[in-house]
Amino acid sequence: MTAKRSEPKWRERWEAMAGPLAPLGDVRVRPMFGGAGIYLDGTMFGLITRDCVVCFRTDAETRGPYEDAGMEPFVPFADGRMVMPYHHVPAEVLADGEVLCAWAQTAWEAAKRAVAGREAARRTVRRRQSPRPTTRRGRR
Repeated sequence: MTAKRSEPKWRERWEAMAGPLAPLGDVRVRPMFGGAGIYLDGTMFGLITRDCVVCFRTDAETRGPYEDAGMEPFVPFADGRMVMPYHHVPAEVLADGEVLCAWAQTAWEAAKRAVAGREAARRTVRRRQSPRPTTRRGRR
C-alpha cells in the first residue's frame, strides 16, 4: 500500500500570493529543494522556503527597503556558510496585495539585471577564449 503524498507546506502560501501577483503577468511557482521558486517570464525573482518564508531577489538598487524594514537576507544553511541575494519579505508587504505586487516587480527587475550581468560575463569569457584569427600564411 502506498502512502498518499501530502501537499507541500509552501503551496498554501503560494495560493495566497498568486492572486495579488496576477497583474505582473504569468507568474508561476516551481518546486525546488523543499520549497519553491517564483518565476515571471522564466526569470526566478522570489522563493518560498520550506518553512513558508517568502523571499524576493535583491541587489544594491533594491536592498534598502528590506534592510530599512529589518529584514534579513536568505541564508539557506544553518551554519551561515552561504548568503543568497534574496531578502525576507516583510509581513506588512505580504498582507497588502498592491504593495506585494510592486515589491515583486522590483525583485523581478533585480533578477533580470543579475541574468544580464551573468550573460555579459559569459560573453566576455568566450571572447577571451576564442582563438585569434590567423593570417593567410598561418601566422598571427
